[in-house]
Formats: sequence, structure tokens, C-alpha cells
Amino acid sequence: FAVATHLPGDAHADDAFALKASLTYRLAYVVTGDGEVDNMSRAGLKGLTRALTERTAVEPGEPIAIDIESDELAFFPLIYWPVTTSQAQLSAQALAKVDTFMRNGGTILFDTRDQDTALPTATGRTANGSATLRRLLTGLDIPPLQPLTPEHVLTRTFYLLREYPGRWASGRIAVYSIAIMFLSI
Repeated sequence: FAVATHLPGDAHADDAFALKASLTYRLAYVVTGDGEVDNMSRAGLKGLTRALTERTAVEPGEPIAIDIESDELAFFPLIYWPVTTSQAQLSAQALAKVDTFMRNGGTILFDTRDQDTALPTATGRTANGSATLRRLLTGLDIPPLQPLTPEHVLTRTFYLLREYPGRWASGRIAVYSIAIMFLSI
């Protein structure tokens, strides 16, 4: 107790975050700083959490907002990252953290939100999430994206989903090549 009371304020915040993130299975989303996008992310993951609870034996806790720069990623099986053009470039430390998370089997769903690039957004600008994603992740050693085909392991694994619903029914989904290993004991 004596040591804990003398920790800097950030250490207390880190401990509180770690405790909240690790006490139950949770999905996470990256905070973008855009209130509308962040609210939509939270609502979407709440819906996914509800579906997991109703359709599987998993009983996840409420989704949690994370800051890629400062929060530990290892607590989360899935991180949803809505890419906005206003996101600042990641620090070298944050890039290393994302790289380590992905190399150790973590899953990040990057939503470039630019299916509608031909349509103006509410602000009159067009989305350019793919270019922003390339800018944000410059320096990471990740394999190229591949289209998600009916033969892909993810299509066969997620038997609860007949399709991948979203804002656009005709959108293409691309994934990084993954390796799955099974151990037989």
C-alpha cells in the first residue's frame, strides 16, 4: 500500500485502466477525437457485444475506448480502429506497440470508412481513409492486404455470419494473411 500511494498519477491511471481492461473480456475501439465517429464506434461495439452474448457462450463486458499512444493493447482480442483523416501521425513508440500487438496475434479491424469516396460527406469533403491509413502505418512491416474470399479461413470460421453487414452491402473486405496453428497434445 505504501508503494502504491507514492506512484505518480499516470501510474495510478495505468493501473486503473489495466484493471478495468483485464477483469473481463472486452472489445475496444480507438478514440479518434471526432465525437460522432467515437459515439458510432461505441454503439457498434455495444451491438456486437450484445450479439456475442445472445448467440455464443461469451459474455463480454462493455466495450472500452483506447488511446493507441498511451494504452496497453494486449488486453483486447479485437480492436476496432475507425480511420479519420484528422488523426495525427503515430509516434515511433505507438507504431512499435501496434506492430507487437499484431505480430502476437492481436486483431485490429481498420475501418477506412471510404466506401463512399465518390459521395461527398456531410462536410462537403470526400473521405480518404485508405490514404490516411497508409500514412498512419508507414514503417510497419505488415503483409499486403488480400481480398476476403469464400475460401478464406475467416469466412469458414465465422459460421455465425452469413455475410459481413455494414454500411455498404457491396463493399469488398480485405484482410492481412494470417497463420493459424493448432496444437495436438
